[in-house]
Amino acid sequence: MTKVVSGGQIEVVRTGSEEEFISIAMQRIFAMGAGSIRERGEFSLVLTGGQTVQPLYRRMADAALFRAASLDPALVQFFMGDERRVPEDHLDSNAGMVKRLLLGPLGIARENITLMPGADPDPVAGAARYEKELRSIFPPERCREGFPVFDLILLGMGSDGHVASLFPNCEALTEKKKWVVPSLPHRMKPAVSRLTLTLPLINQARMVMVLIQGEVKRRIVDEVLIGSPEAAGYPAGALAPSGQLLWLMG
Repeated sequence: MTKVVSGGQIEVVRTGSEEEFISIAMQRIFAMGAGSIRERGEFSLVLTGGQTVQPLYRRMADAALFRAASLDPALVQFFMGDERRVPEDHLDSNAGMVKRLLLGPLGIARENITLMPGADPDPVAGAARYEKELRSIFPPERCREGFPVFDLILLGMGSDGHVASLFPNCEALTEKKKWVVPSLPHRMKPAVSRLTLTLPLINQARMVMVLIQGEVKRRIVDEVLIGSPEAAGYPAGALAPSGQLLWLMG
């Protein structure tokens, strides 16, 4: 059974099955995309990595579903919210996963895909390179408070409350000006450095959708929602987009 709680710009949707979870996620993504194309002529979608999102990508990998929702895949610009610093053919590569499960099957053109350079041997240079690419796509008139305004950013969340590659107590979490920075998890495995969009950038999005599966993660979201003392240590608790924040829980 679906339970929906709305308050201001925050919405919490609790689903009763994986099928319902995937169905609602797709409905919201397609609705946001169709609306963005009507208003601005394109849809900027930031993808996330991780296990939770993979069944959703497999289901979405059908251009007919996009068109049925009045959403032309050719008008969608795809980006990546974070990336492990591994080659694209590595099993831990987010770019490799999204190409394999979603972008490849959809036949998305190369010019519609802007993914992070995970294989760059220098994380600082890799972050700067991706930020430069974003700045070429998002001129000042497409920015707010110095950051690009994406239509929809998809996020997962770790069992430590991290989102994108913004981990508890990591330096990247405190960045105020840059769009993209390196990040190194303290305890996560694989313990490889990463690239990540920054928190102030994420918080400029028109919509942030956080995809949650599992009891441990649901408890973290509940702590964030009630503002418990423990929630102060969770990066997910710092999500406060200018637009809408949707917690979708399975």
